Amino acid sequence: MTEFQGWQVPAHYTDPVEEYHAVRTAAGLFDVGFLGRIEVSGPGAEALLQSVFTRDVARLTEGSAQYGILCSESGSIIDTVLLFKLPPERLGKRFLVTTNAVSRDKVLAWFTRLAGMNVRVADLTRDVAQFALQGPLVDAVLEALAGEHFQKIKQKKARSMKLADVPSPFPAPASRENGDMRCSCRRSRPRRSGARCSLPGRGLASSPAG
Repeated sequence: MTEFQGWQVPAHYTDPVEEYHAVRTAAGLFDVGFLGRIEVSGPGAEALLQSVFTRDVARLTEGSAQYGILCSESGSIIDTVLLFKLPPERLGKRFLVTTNAVSRDKVLAWFTRLAGMNVRVADLTRDVAQFALQGPLVDAVLEALAGEHFQKIKQKKARSMKLADVPSPFPAPASRENGDMRCSCRRSRPRRSGARCSLPGRGLASSPAG
């Protein structure tokens, strides 16, 4: 185990060389739970994000995402983040902001300061686990786990799916980012979900990697 931006994470699980080759030739499973996950929702959520995010939030469609920069009132950079537009709730639009680990508290404080009565800001980092599945066989591994309902997810898109009998998690349960897949689940389920992703499926398997 090693310290990474305030979190204890495994530097490697087995031989680092074996993990490297698994990612390059098949699929490697990484625990990226240290990334911040902040939900911004409510009638004023889009307006708040539009005022601090460098991309046009109004152009995001449900299930899509954009990389961008969060800025302060003076224009200085607070963090580079990935912003997802989630399915709306009864009281308004809903977004998920994925931050760098070291910036989570700063971003959370900034959103909380800006939020009015019509915006809800919730830190989901410790409630929702997140894994990254990387390698050339990513789609094949997920297809083996999701079964006949699997459909390839496009770049910067998110979609709910059921993996190996684990109920559809929340939020943005499966998304594609720069070729890899990010899968999320409730903290009560991460060991089960991660273990299933690491088990052979139809002759395929992913290996845990640090």
